[in-house]
Amino acid sequence: MESSIIELENVIYQYPNGTVALDRLTLKISNSKKAALIGHNGAGKSTLLGHINGIYRPTTGKVIVNQKEIRYSRLELNRLRRKVGIVFQDPEQQLFSSNVWEDIAYGLKNLNVPDKMIQEKVQFIMEYLHITHLVQRPIHYLSLGEKKLVALAGVLVMEPEILLLDEPTAYLEPKAIERLIQFLEEESSSKLILLSTHDLELAYQWADHLIVLKNGKKLKEGTPMEIFSDATILRESGLKLPILLEIYQELLKQKRIDSSIKPPTSSTELLSLLHNICK
Repeated sequence: MESSIIELENVIYQYPNGTVALDRLTLKISNSKKAALIGHNGAGKSTLLGHINGIYRPTTGKVIVNQKEIRYSRLELNRLRRKVGIVFQDPEQQLFSSNVWEDIAYGLKNLNVPDKMIQEKVQFIMEYLHITHLVQRPIHYLSLGEKKLVALAGVLVMEPEILLLDEPTAYLEPKAIERLIQFLEEESSSKLILLSTHDLELAYQWADHLIVLKNGKKLKEGTPMEIFSDATILRESGLKLPILLEIYQELLKQKRIDSSIKPPTSSTELLSLLHNICK
């Protein structure tokens, strides 16, 4: 049985204005999962990510990471955040230095990593994310999409065991999104990745475990097919089918294919299916 890397036990979080953002939330996420939180604005996705990184402290309940309940002293939070990296939806919330290189190197410098090693690590991560051309660019000259990639680089260079991504495709151009999806696939082999997203295409095609939230409560969790084949959950959450499944269902409806054919999980699989139909 797979061990749980992230656990929430009956977590309630209430903002100072009285808004309940998480409502008796209990869940477990194992190390083998590429997991995604889905749901509309106000569902609690960002707040949940903030709890796992220790940004928020539950009003009641427990948050457990690597079988250890989070403690909220400065020392314990620093230890936690070396293992759990988070990239915010708005990258400007976590960019502090004057230029790109300095910002990516910031965390390593705070840990007193030797200069040569910092240079090597920063160079490697910039090449990995295809942002070497930004190396000396002032932060305030960057587009939001470029800032997003720099923020991601600043987290990845710390080599976290768990990576939390809040709306990772926000502000990115199509080519950057393609590279991001490739990156997510590569990184998921060595670390747990949990993202929150409105992009149901990304959630359906990339994740192997989905958690549906509404008003701070968990409606359901399961594989993408378990979630998107549940009409009751889709209706209750207000979520729509990913376009790949819409096309698949329309083909079934028109009797162009039969139910023995599995739904496509990528654009490549969809094109192959359409090609076979047109033969």
